Amino acid sequence: MMLNLQSIDWWGILVDIAIAVLIAVVGVNGGWIARWLINYLLGKIGINDWFRRFNIGRAIMRSGYAPSELFGLIGSWVIYLLGFLYAILYLTQYPSLQPLREPISLVISFIYGFVKAFIIIIIGDILVDTFIGYIYKSESTSQLASLVPAAEYLRIIFYIVVMVYALQLGGLPVEILWGLITPVIWGLTIIVVVLVASEAVRRVRTQ
Repeated sequence: MMLNLQSIDWWGILVDIAIAVLIAVVGVNGGWIARWLINYLLGKIGINDWFRRFNIGRAIMRSGYAPSELFGLIGSWVIYLLGFLYAILYLTQYPSLQPLREPISLVISFIYGFVKAFIIIIIGDILVDTFIGYIYKSESTSQLASLVPAAEYLRIIFYIVVMVYALQLGGLPVEILWGLITPVIWGLTIIVVVLVASEAVRRVRTQ
């Protein structure tokens, strides 16, 4: 059966392609503007200096980026990807492209989940560092040596809890992650128990 080219709405197809291209262009320009705006605003309010107080901020610095630059970069790439994916999603109204609708929608949902998880991890890690810092400040200098293993153990456990909670809230799969993390948690627990017991024995012997 020959295809009747005259029955095809070429004008409508061209309009839809133009709209898809426009969506992608808006995504590219929106990502560029978002990167500049995030970097500028966060730099102005002093977020870079403030983040140096926390482990996650120092880790970002060691990667070669200022926090404002990294957040701007991530924000821009999220918008780039969403613009590109929404452009393709718009074209899935055509039967030949309809098989792409479901996987593209799934990728878009994962991107939104990643954004939520990223924000929760940043805020959660800052709260964890603040809490552990408060524990250190509440103890006398003579007790810090015995406190360090337990405090750092709590820090790592809280980091893991925050990460898993963030991924779960973001709609990302965490079942495999739990299976990988459980042996690590048990290993850390054993190490901390040994360190605390060794410190207790040392204190008893020195008294």
